[in-house]
Amino acid sequence: GSKGSKGSEGSEGSDSRALPAYLPDLLRALRNACAGDRDATDAACLGVAPVPNALRRLIPVLAAESERESPEGGSNASNASDASDASNGTTNPAVTALVVATQLAANVAAGGSDAASSRLWSELWPRAVSFVARSRSGLVANGAHPPLCMMAHARCGRIIRAPSGAAGSARGSTRGDGDETAHSWGGGWSAPEPPTNIGSVCGFEAGRTVWIPLLEASCDPAMARWPGAGGGEWLHRFVARACVFSGEFAPQLCRSLGPRAEETAANRDDRLRAKILIAGGPGGPGGSDEDEDDARRRRAAALGDAALGDNEDHSESFSSAQATLLHLIREEVSVAPAINPDAGPDDGPESHLVLCEGTLSYLLDATSRAAGVVEAVASAKLVEESAEVNATAARCVLEECLGIWRVVTERRVEPRIVQTPGDVVSAACAMGLPRLLLALCAAMPPPTGAGQTSKASGPAAAPRLNAERVSPAALADGHPPFPRARPWPGYRVDCIAPLANAMFARPSVCDQVAKLGGVAIVLAATRGEDGDDYLREWALWGVRNLCAGSDVARGEIERMQPQAAADSQQLAAMGLNVEVDPGTGRVRVGSTRRAAGGGDGGGPSPGAGDSRGAAGSVPGGLLLGPEGARTPAGRAAVAALMAGLDVSREAGDGEDDDDAFEAPPNWKVADLS
Repeated sequence: GSKGSKGSEGSEGSDSRALPAYLPDLLRALRNACAGDRDATDAACLGVAPVPNALRRLIPVLAAESERESPEGGSNASNASDASDASNGTTNPAVTALVVATQLAANVAAGGSDAASSRLWSELWPRAVSFVARSRSGLVANGAHPPLCMMAHARCGRIIRAPSGAAGSARGSTRGDGDETAHSWGGGWSAPEPPTNIGSVCGFEAGRTVWIPLLEASCDPAMARWPGAGGGEWLHRFVARACVFSGEFAPQLCRSLGPRAEETAANRDDRLRAKILIAGGPGGPGGSDEDEDDARRRRAAALGDAALGDNEDHSESFSSAQATLLHLIREEVSVAPAINPDAGPDDGPESHLVLCEGTLSYLLDATSRAAGVVEAVASAKLVEESAEVNATAARCVLEECLGIWRVVTERRVEPRIVQTPGDVVSAACAMGLPRLLLALCAAMPPPTGAGQTSKASGPAAAPRLNAERVSPAALADGHPPFPRARPWPGYRVDCIAPLANAMFARPSVCDQVAKLGGVAIVLAATRGEDGDDYLREWALWGVRNLCAGSDVARGEIERMQPQAAADSQQLAAMGLNVEVDPGTGRVRVGSTRRAAGGGDGGGPSPGAGDSRGAAGSVPGGLLLGPEGARTPAGRAAVAALMAGLDVSREAGDGEDDDDAFEAPPNWKVADLS
C-alpha cells in the first residue's frame, strides 16, 4: 500500500512520484475486506501485515498530493457534490485514495479486535491524521473528515467499555501529553491491551493538531456546502459518545483546545506544588518570621519561582474551538434520552446522569473563569488585541456554559430520581451551581424594570432598589469579579432560568438558595428589565419554586409585609387615613372624618374649642372636607404641604411667617383679603 510514495510521516511538502493506478482499487479492496470482518482485519493489521505502517506513511503523502492538485482549496476545490464522488473515481486519484484510506482506518478501528485497533491507533493518531484534519479542500474535508471522527468514536467506545480499574494497567508507554507512543511489534499476533488513558484521544497534541482544525472546519462559512467538513454527523456522534452520560472526555478535550494549553497546564502544576510546599511552613520549630520567609523563598526557587507572585499570566485562555465544542455538547444534552442507552439492567441511578461529575465540575470552573475574563477586559482602561480576542472567546464560552446549565436543568427527571445520586441537577447544585448563578446576578445592578416602568419619571417611576440589600456581599467572595454590565441581551435570563428550574421539586436546593441570600435577588428580578425578555416570568417561576420548597424562604418573604404607611402626614392632610393590619399585613384606606363619640383615628381632627370648624382644617383656617380641600385656597395649601411646607411652628414665635415662606415661581398667588 505504500508503493509509489517516497514521502514519510513529515514529508507533506516533499515531491512524490505519480500515484500507481492500482492504488485506489487496492485500498478499496482492503476497506471492503475489513468492513465488519474481525478475522480479515486482524490478518491485515497484526503480525507482519503492513497495513498500519503503510497507512502511517501513505496518508500524509496523499494529503499533500491532494492539496497540490487542488491549490484553490475550500469550497471551490471541485465541482463534485459529495463524498461518494471522491471515492468512485470522478475526482483526482490522490483525493480518492486519501478518502478510501481514511475509511479503511475507520473500519479497522471500529471492527477489528482490541489488538488490531490498538496497533492502528498508535500508528496514525494523532500525527498522521493531522495532515487530513487541517485540509481545507472541499472534497478532502467532505470525504475524509468523517472517518477521522469515526475512528475517535470507536476508540472512545473501547475506553468506556474497558473494565473498571483498567486505566494505567495497559502495557506500553504514554507521553506526558497523553498521546500514545508507538509500540514495538514482534512477528507474532499478540498486541498490548488498548490503553484506557483519555489523553490518547484528546491529549494536548491531538487537540492542537486534530480537534481544533476539525471544529474550525465544522463552523467555517466557506465550508458550508460540504456537509462532511469537520466530521459532519460523525462529529456529533463523537461528542455524544465522549462527553455525554458515561463519557468523561469533555474536561480534557476542552482544555486541549485552549491557547498554550500544554504550557498553561505545566505552569498550574508547578504553582500547585509550590503552594503545597509553602503550606508546610518553615523547616524548624520556633523560627523567626525572617526564617519563615527565607524558607518559603527557597521552596519557591526550587520550583522556578512559581509561587513568588511573578507577573506571568498562568490562567487559562479561551478559544472559539472551545465554544464550538461546548455548543455541540449543549445540543447533544438537549436531545439525550432520560437514561444512558448503553446502561445495563443492573446499573444504578448514576446511569441517569447526562453529564458525569467531572464534566459538571469543569463546567462550573469554566463558567466562573470565563465570566472573570469578560469583566477584566470590560473594566480595563487599555486592552491589548490579544486580550480582546481572548475576551471575545471567553464571552462565547460563558454563553455556551450558561446554555448547557439551562438545558441540563430543563431535562425531565422522574420523581423517584429527584435528589438521588442519579439527579444531575442535584449533583451540580451540591458542587455550587446555585452560588455561581446567584453571584453572576448579584454582580450587576438590580433590574430597573421593563417597558413604561423603566421610562417613567416622578411619582410614576418605580423606586430604585438598594443594591446592598438585594445583593449579599458574601456572594462576591471566592471568585474573580463577574460582569457588572450585561455582556449580551438576555444575560440575566440565562442566569435566572437555570436557577429557577433547579429549585423545582428540590427542597434542598431551595434552602441553599435562601441561605445564600438569593430570595431578594429572585424577587428583584420580578421587575423585569428591557433587553431581558421574559425575565419577569422566569423570576416568578423561581419565586413559586422557592416558596414551595423552603420554609426559610417563605418566612423571609412573610417578613417583607407592609409595616406602616409612608408619608402618613401628607395623606392625612388630603383627608386620607392609611392603616396596616399588623396581623395580616393588609392595607386599609379610609377617611379622617370622625364620628360623634369616636373616630377612625390617625388623622387631624378639630377639638371642642377649636375655632377652625368641625369639618377639619389645616393651618390658616382653610377648610377640608371628607373629599379633601373644599376651596381653591385649600387645594393650594394641600399642594404646599405636598411640596414640603413646614407648618409645625406656632403663630407669634417671633418670626415673620410671610417673609419665611417663599412661593414657588410657578404658583399664581391671589389676594384673598
